[in-house]
Amino acid sequence: MRATYTCDIGSIRSKNFGWVRQVPEGKDDPIGSRDIVDLVNCLEEDMANEMSIALGFECPLFIPVPLSSDDLCRGQRPRR
Repeated sequence: MRATYTCDIGSIRSKNFGWVRQVPEGKDDPIGSRDIVDLVNCLEEDMANEMSIALGFECPLFIPVPLSSDDLCRGQRPRR
C-alpha cells in the first residue's frame, strides 16, 4: 500500500503551513492539518506499517536573473 503526502510550505509560527495525506487505493477520505507534528506522526505511522510514501512540497522559489547570457551557468553574489 502507498500514501501520498502533499505539503504547502509556509511559516509554522503564523499557521501558514498545511499538509494532506491520501491513500490512492484506499477508501478513506484524505486527512491533514496545519500542524507539522501531526505530519511527522502520520509519516512515522505509515513507515512503521512499511507503506510506500511519496512526499511532495510546494514552495516558492527565488531564481535570480543573470545580467548576461555569460552568467547563466555561474552562481552570482547578491548585489548590495
